Amino acid sequence: MLRNLIREILLENYNVNKELEIGTNRILDTLSKIIVANSDDEGINEIPDVDTSKVSTSDLTLIVDLLKKPIFVKFILKNHNPKGVKGTFARKTKYEDGYDDFTIKIHYTTHDLEQINDIFNKSVEDGFDVDGSVIKFELNKLFGSTMLHELTHAYDSFRSNDNYRNGSGNERYKALAKEKDSLLDKDKSNYTPEELEAIKRGHNAYLNLTHEINARFSQAIKDIHFTTVDDEHNWMPYVKPFKDLLYEFEITFTGWDVLSNAMKRRLIKRLVLHYNDFKEEFETKNI
Repeated sequence: MLRNLIREILLENYNVNKELEIGTNRILDTLSKIIVANSDDEGINEIPDVDTSKVSTSDLTLIVDLLKKPIFVKFILKNHNPKGVKGTFARKTKYEDGYDDFTIKIHYTTHDLEQINDIFNKSVEDGFDVDGSVIKFELNKLFGSTMLHELTHAYDSFRSNDNYRNGSGNERYKALAKEKDSLLDKDKSNYTPEELEAIKRGHNAYLNLTHEINARFSQAIKDIHFTTVDDEHNWMPYVKPFKDLLYEFEITFTGWDVLSNAMKRRLIKRLVLHYNDFKEEFETKNI
């Protein structure tokens, strides 16, 4: 009975991951259309925001209510980003009317904006109209992984009534994070070995938070490559052996080396479901 329950949980997580990836793709698709509609020959001056109530939810079931709340996705220009934070999720409740404000903020740089505008500049030089799919491809490279990470946080908050941060290790993390953040404000050239160790403890505690592990799992699944090519297979794509995919997953998953063995086993079981599903779908298409 316990084994069946565990499998049900794994399957639910798998299905949620699939929909969150589709949701991320559709948010970027909506954003690409907004960019094209509001651009000129030189592109755009800033990356516009997205209201997810405008995003298509066809063929989705698990994240429909979340997207329809909606989530406000805001793009923030941030050239100076010493902590390297690429995105954040926040939920604020307006108690007078019981309305929850879900906001994802994605940080971008002037260089990111230039990458997008280069597409428009090239279109003028080569005499073609910019297609939304080209913009979407660039947006996915720049922000897809971060967007999926933050959307996973939004879903965890939504389904847990914002209790997702109350998992094991959270109180310990808060104490260590307070110490770490105070040290990060100091001159880095004057850190003592003890202070460096305190910063490391705070960072490792963050990497072991359950909701952060879940979000990084979503990211890793998106970022790894399930197929490869080689001369043995006549340079035709084929599904990697699982051991090769696992190796890529482990080096892609941020903080893998600081996780407990029990947590690693749980994540590998989740990875197996994704691998088997992808392999079955790939082989069905290529019969």
